[in-house]
Amino acid sequence: MIGALSSSSSSKNTPTAAGRTGTASPAVTVTPSATAASSAATAATTAEHLPGIGATKADWNASHVMDTHGTTVPGCCFNPIPSLSKTAGENVDAYYTVNYAGNRVISYSMRFVPISIDTANARVLAELPGDARTAWTRTLGTCRQSEFVSPTLARLLGPAPVGDTTGGVFVEFDSDEHNGGQSVYDPAEVDTALLSLVSYPKASDGPEC
Repeated sequence: MIGALSSSSSSKNTPTAAGRTGTASPAVTVTPSATAASSAATAATTAEHLPGIGATKADWNASHVMDTHGTTVPGCCFNPIPSLSKTAGENVDAYYTVNYAGNRVISYSMRFVPISIDTANARVLAELPGDARTAWTRTLGTCRQSEFVSPTLARLLGPAPVGDTTGGVFVEFDSDEHNGGQSVYDPAEVDTALLSLVSYPKASDGPEC
């Protein structure tokens, strides 16, 4: 799970270009090719810069600092936090276990200096498009879980390879790190959050902690 230390668009129909009829030549209709239409759609999609989950690799890398020291796997961990290291040479990052599908970020964990659940939830919302809303929230014995839904994510990430047709983002909040790695949830001291592009329509559909 990861954390930040302190850390829409409209589509337009492309009109068909119609040719003109001259006295010496027949009317000609020019229709955009499938390749051109696909390229235009791709350009429109990539022009939308997502802040966190669902971002393209280029957008993610432009707004995060990759941890490249030691044995860190390139692309897994970002925004090092040396002040949280407990032993010499230990890698501690605000964002870790970052995973991708194609060119998109599909899951990652966030690490926080212990904060309240309200603050942690606000940090997570900042990782989502502005149209995200909370579908449900539940608190279990050792974690708190929420499902967020974003029409923007559904539109951009519905196609393969991501296939998030509902725009669902599942988030689990925990307080494990400052409790010696024991699975526990304390709403006053949340230190990690795991975000993933997974759809659980109802709270009862969610996994165990």
